[in-house]
Amino acid sequence: MASQYNYTLSFKGWAQCRLATDPDPDYEPRGVSGYTFALAGEPDMDRIINFQDRKGVVNRSFGPTVGVNVTGGYYYKTKHKGGHVKFEDRKSIEEGHPLFGADIDLLGSPTFASHNSILVYNGYGIVDPFHLEVRSKSSKGKKISISRSFFIDPDKPEQDIEKIPIDILSNYTINVDATDTPPLNKAENSRKAKDRINIYGSPNMLYESGILDPVAFRNQRLQQVEEELAEALKQKPLNPINIAALKKRITELKIHDPRNRRTAQMGAKVLLPYALNSHVAKVNGKTIEPGPAWAIELWMGGWDADSMCFYILGTVEITLPHDPLI
Repeated sequence: MASQYNYTLSFKGWAQCRLATDPDPDYEPRGVSGYTFALAGEPDMDRIINFQDRKGVVNRSFGPTVGVNVTGGYYYKTKHKGGHVKFEDRKSIEEGHPLFGADIDLLGSPTFASHNSILVYNGYGIVDPFHLEVRSKSSKGKKISISRSFFIDPDKPEQDIEKIPIDILSNYTINVDATDTPPLNKAENSRKAKDRINIYGSPNMLYESGILDPVAFRNQRLQQVEEELAEALKQKPLNPINIAALKKRITELKIHDPRNRRTAQMGAKVLLPYALNSHVAKVNGKTIEPGPAWAIELWMGGWDADSMCFYILGTVEITLPHDPLI
């Protein structure tokens, strides 16, 4: 009988990607005509997707804390003989387990590949490269790291994504919620404005991210930044760079019409239907041949234009020939 060691991990949290928005090209470093900007005193926007708070992340006041972590799951060992499969062990991953609270990270400085701004859904393009790592951070006991990549064609891992036809790439970013014009339900959207229900995008994403109401969320941030500016103007000597940055944020936050992209994108929910399918994976620093692809369901949404952060909801299934805890 062959044994398999399986982990089903759920994860969530805030990520950041500092990138320009239409009509700016995605490689614009400061922001000119879109609705995201590198503020006075901040470095250029680099387009890199960060699932963890590290060098390159720019934390603005009152924005979310960047960090995507395991929030629960299951470990289960199975025995296989012919077509017969049975559980040998099964337990919840909860407080005290080495993988509870583990960092979920994307390695290799990934960006949203927009294919020259053609392949973009609610601001989210193909994530390239997509190399997912689960990394425990407990200082007690053995540390665990498990990583594997997704490729459009795992037999051609070096393939340039910009050379892959649009009709193929379009299968890998699925916009499930129409957030351009509220509300979510298209039938309701066709009714007169006065009859529309007060739903903007995905209720699930708004709930999980804690945004709840995009307009109220932006108005709250506006009040916080205005109060910060008032305090900054009392300081002696004045910090003109900080004051300029706060004033720019206030100007943007005052735009909170629910139809405006700054607000509507907060309810976005986009599915990336990937699978971790590379022919090799790494477990605790050692390269293995993991076999069949690991399933992953990854949702992105809740785009906060002020902080350039967005919310992640995901589940990944990992199957290994050996227990990484041993």
